[in-house]
Amino acid sequence: EKKKGESQPAEPEEEEMPEKTPELEAAAVKIQARARGMSDRKQVEKKKGESDGKEEVAAVAEEMPELTEDLEAAAVKIQARARGMSERKKAKKSRSGKGKGNGKEEQPVVEEATEEELAQAAVKIQARAR
Repeated sequence: EKKKGESQPAEPEEEEMPEKTPELEAAAVKIQARARGMSDRKQVEKKKGESDGKEEVAAVAEEMPELTEDLEAAAVKIQARARGMSERKKAKKSRSGKGKGNGKEEQPVVEEATEEELAQAAVKIQARAR
């Protein structure tokens, strides 16, 4: 029985699906791709926020070999060669007259040195080489 003011639950009406056309399929694929992309970008941002980089630094540090005397000596040699190349490049540039207005190079004045001064200079050079 039906009482006044009461309504029976309405049965859902079935909507008609439009025909599948290539345009509708392409649109559906595009919508799905955008939704997946947005979801993936959110996950990446979430992972970026969680990582402060400490794990990455620790992983790289574990992969690095111990600094032995041989490795340290090799590193010093490489650095010295790089500095030498840089200095030779600067010296070559200054010798070629670049940066000088008249292009004339002045020769340094060389004074005659005594035997004692030459010996002291040789000792200094040898000490620096060690």
